[in-house]
Amino acid sequence: MSENEVLKIPFGDLDIAKERLRRGGSTVDGLHAEVPAMPEAGEFSGAAGAVLAHLLDATAQLAIGLGAVGDAVGAAAAAYREGDGAARDIVLQLWTN
Repeated sequence: MSENEVLKIPFGDLDIAKERLRRGGSTVDGLHAEVPAMPEAGEFSGAAGAVLAHLLDATAQLAIGLGAVGDAVGAAAAAYREGDGAARDIVLQLWTN
């Protein structure tokens, strides 16, 4: 992107991204209700349980991360709206004076 190009992101797209990220985090978090029982794998039960525990931890971190990114996108969208509105007001004031 060159310095003369302008990046335009519609406010609605940011709202959609925020909601999808939050919903994704909630969906991943809901997977904990579907956790299988500790596998009975003989001498490998401990290792299989450790893998399962690692996967559960990873999904929990993913759920937290998706929710946090959704919150950050929401905060950025609010700041973007506020800045855009303030800039619009300044331009209109200069234009009409």
